[in-house]
Amino acid sequence: MIVEDERFSATVLQRTVERLGYEVVGNVQNGHDAIEIFKKELPDVIIMDFNIQGDLDGGDLSLALAEIKRTSNIFITSAEDEESLQKIMDAKPDAYIQKPFEQRELRAVLELAFYKNKKENELNELLSSLDKKVKERTKELNETVRELVKEMAQREKVQRQLEESLNKEKKFGKLKSSIISNLSHEFKTPLSTIRSSAQFLTTLIERERFDKMNVKHSKRIEDAVDHLAELLTRILMVEENVNEVYNVVIEQVNVTEVLKATVSELKLGVCQGRTIDIDIQLDDELIETDPRLFRLIISNIVSNACKYSQDEVLISVHREMDSLIMSFKDKGIGMSESDIEQIFYRFYRGENVGSIEGTGIGMSIMKRCLDALGGKVKINSELGKGSEFVVRLPVNQE
Repeated sequence: MIVEDERFSATVLQRTVERLGYEVVGNVQNGHDAIEIFKKELPDVIIMDFNIQGDLDGGDLSLALAEIKRTSNIFITSAEDEESLQKIMDAKPDAYIQKPFEQRELRAVLELAFYKNKKENELNELLSSLDKKVKERTKELNETVRELVKEMAQREKVQRQLEESLNKEKKFGKLKSSIISNLSHEFKTPLSTIRSSAQFLTTLIERERFDKMNVKHSKRIEDAVDHLAELLTRILMVEENVNEVYNVVIEQVNVTEVLKATVSELKLGVCQGRTIDIDIQLDDELIETDPRLFRLIISNIVSNACKYSQDEVLISVHREMDSLIMSFKDKGIGMSESDIEQIFYRFYRGENVGSIEGTGIGMSIMKRCLDALGGKVKINSELGKGSEFVVRLPVNQE
């Protein structure tokens, strides 16, 4: 397509382009007509005079067209002063030619522009194919992980029955740990490969100035892999043979900072769109505890509250003597007495969770972190009315 407001120059330019073997789908004099023709014909290359008539110059027009479709822009200009040439360069054209130009010069620029378009289209097709393959593989991994979690839940149920009549939990736990460790090893290699490829695609896309949709798809690949990797890590955390995970390293921790930072992170994921009110009544915000375990306690309780409640979550914090008291209230589905008694079992899920997704390991992780820090938790809950978790944690660790 040609955009040139001097009719004689436009006619000569069109004839030259056609002699070179290219089809001209439109020859217009202003930016608005160019946009209409562009929407209809979607040309691969646009040759335009930078200083065209109307309220859109070449730079404005190239930006408007880029929002419709990525194409190659070639500017032609008779300007020779440094200021005008700088404006052209600021518009980042694929090429520009100064008037008057020779046919061989135009031929070279057009061949380069069409070649670049061809390669960009091939790369887009490759990216699309890779995206499809990664999605398929990610879907397979998701299904495998769900089956793994489902199987673990069934095994845990059998384990609890055996605990009452037979003392075989130790043997069963070792077997389960071996299965999870082997499966985790098998998962981590392909997950690492997929994530590395996604990062490479993101870098390549950003460097070549592709559209935002490609960047978005590449980022979604990375996020999906990170989610699967986090799920595998959480599964490993509940195994009894990885007690080093719960080793306590005492530091001074600012309660307000950790609480607000953890909630902010959760709002980007499972708590997205939820209202979380925080009321902190502390004269001294510093306590001595393990910051990693402290964060896990908050994260698992709040994420559970968001998952099983559509309403707001209320968090209140105060101090009683040498203890930090944290209350987490929600207005969700609540729990029965039977559920409360079993909530800290690994892989246990309440009878009323329905189709809500979950692994049944969050509360087990939270309880083990709390035990490691010498803390306690009390649960107040009623079916259909919500739950409250009250955590009591020593402010000084000896």
